[in-house]
Amino acid sequence: MIKRIKSILMFMIIISFICVISGIATLTAYATESLPYNITNNFGEDASRELLVLWHNSASITTQYIEYTDALDTDFENATQVAVEGELWSTSGSVGSYSERRIFKVAINDLEPDSHYIYRVGTTAAWSKIFKHRTAEIDGTFSFTGVTDAQTASHEMMIITMNAANEFDDDNRFFLNTGDMVDYMGSQPNQIADYALKANQINDERVIATVLGNHETYGINNAEVRDESTIYNGFFYNPQNGLDGEGNLSRKNTSYYFYYNNVLFVMINTVISNHAAQAEWIRDVLEADKNSDRPAQYIVVGAHYGPFGNYFYLNSNMDDIKKYYAPIDTEYDVDIALFGHDHTYFRTHPLKIGYGGQLDSFDAVEGGVYYMSMGTTGPKFGG
Repeated sequence: MIKRIKSILMFMIIISFICVISGIATLTAYATESLPYNITNNFGEDASRELLVLWHNSASITTQYIEYTDALDTDFENATQVAVEGELWSTSGSVGSYSERRIFKVAINDLEPDSHYIYRVGTTAAWSKIFKHRTAEIDGTFSFTGVTDAQTASHEMMIITMNAANEFDDDNRFFLNTGDMVDYMGSQPNQIADYALKANQINDERVIATVLGNHETYGINNAEVRDESTIYNGFFYNPQNGLDGEGNLSRKNTSYYFYYNNVLFVMINTVISNHAAQAEWIRDVLEADKNSDRPAQYIVVGAHYGPFGNYFYLNSNMDDIKKYYAPIDTEYDVDIALFGHDHTYFRTHPLKIGYGGQLDSFDAVEGGVYYMSMGTTGPKFGG
């Protein structure tokens, strides 16, 4: 009897030991999988069918997944799963030091118009939170919200502002952000990380389409660096239909356009040296739309620098915008140009700015372009 009890006890100890070892192995396996972070999103060129998602994870993780499905399929039982290979990424030197990690980018292009989806990124061992996405309808009325210039290390005020916009309009489809998401991009990596984390309180239901501002070009010396977008491109994945890049500029990611219903949105990078080349790209985009089978009913331009501003911000950037871009706005009947940088809110009468930046009057002109400075979503206000 005693021998039998000893045998049973020994058996139980062995089983317990195996379970403990198995548990340790399982925990170890899960510990190697870290949660995705710095998750951002945007529309593809066609917002009725395309979604772009970017995220970061450990340098040791080479493959991640995105799963997306109908919004009613909350258990992801019928989800489409796409494997995404990560690209090693880090920065150093004058640009700023960002630790090595992998960047994962995916373009989904088989969505249905006017449909509701949910998606998540990562792996079975470590999925992200669930994001919601609504595609455009192809046609019909809609509303969106323009925001700009959080320009801060901590983004609580930005979230308060964006949540207020959603409360004001519960059918707000997306946000258009014209840059300066942070104060110091190169020297303070925690700032863009804080932006991405806080933005997930918004872009988990509504896309945030961004364009870079001058503060997204700041290196370790905390000063604007024209034609610099290395770090911005590591955090945002936009439609790849922009102007071909030069060096680390990669303008294909910093200037782009997309269609939402019957509106063409053209997002331009104004923190560059070669405005002439980008102006020609804009002309080509607008000309192609004009000659298409279904030209846009409205055209919206988004940029960081605008053609006007308060006295504190008067500089050559405004002259460049008037000279290179505003005449094209006039020629192609752009409806409104949204911009930031100024940290003040104002809007003009509809204006027609001629070639060379000629503006005869600030009086309203029929068929002119509205220019709007969108203020700030952060703590800094212009005078």
